[in-house]
Amino acid sequence: MPFDKGYTQPFAYRVHYEEIDEETGERNRRWITFISHEEQTPESVQQWLLEVVQDYGKSVGMIIEIVAMRAGLPGGVR
Repeated sequence: MPFDKGYTQPFAYRVHYEEIDEETGERNRRWITFISHEEQTPESVQQWLLEVVQDYGKSVGMIIEIVAMRAGLPGGVR
């Protein structure tokens, strides 16, 4: 899938996930974008997400979708 923004790295992964607030238990659906200089596996993107979300006092309930994007495709940044 082509990029929809001008990212600084050749690979980007848009992750749609369920976020759980550890204090209130509230569940929300969120999107986050992970950029990388090299191609990632779904497992490595999931591990990155778990590490990043934990840093902000949130936890991941489930990953709904991972959309991989690459520069150079039609509509991409390069």
